[in-house]
Amino acid sequence: MAKWKLNPAIRRAESSGPAMFAQIALPIIERFGDEAKKIVYDTMYKAGYEKGQRFAKKAKDRNDLLEFERILIEDYIKSGSNTPSFDDPARKWLIKTKDKCSYNLSLCGGCESNIPEVWKGMGLDAKAIRMLSDLSCVPYDHGMREGFNPKIKFKFAKLAPHGDPCCEWYEVIEK
Repeated sequence: MAKWKLNPAIRRAESSGPAMFAQIALPIIERFGDEAKKIVYDTMYKAGYEKGQRFAKKAKDRNDLLEFERILIEDYIKSGSNTPSFDDPARKWLIKTKDKCSYNLSLCGGCESNIPEVWKGMGLDAKAIRMLSDLSCVPYDHGMREGFNPKIKFKFAKLAPHGDPCCEWYEVIEK
């Protein structure tokens, strides 16, 4: 198995998504306030939920978080994302069992596009960056897991856009 390496060209290309999200969301929120925030949150949750449902159709066992994570990681790689494979040592697993998973996302998924740095580069302050992540990362990731299996309980233990050094999540299948 080849060891994963960061591809700077892909990282630059991936940064356009967070920039576009901010450019669209911020003026709408500024004009329409909390109602707009709810619409953005619900839209991101729904997008994640629908993706989770597509993953569920590929799964043999929807009660296996490792299967969910493998499908998720394969989807990132298939879509051109620059992310370590499921078994690559660069993926820093903290918990890796069928009913509990957690890993450090400093090199994985959306975090490898360095979302906080993209938003900082746009001149946004910490408060705006936190709000944008609460309206994009949080609902999308929750929705994805609940779409795959409503018994999955998910939380971010760390979130880079909140000022943490990396993103890290924890998920468990509720019994």
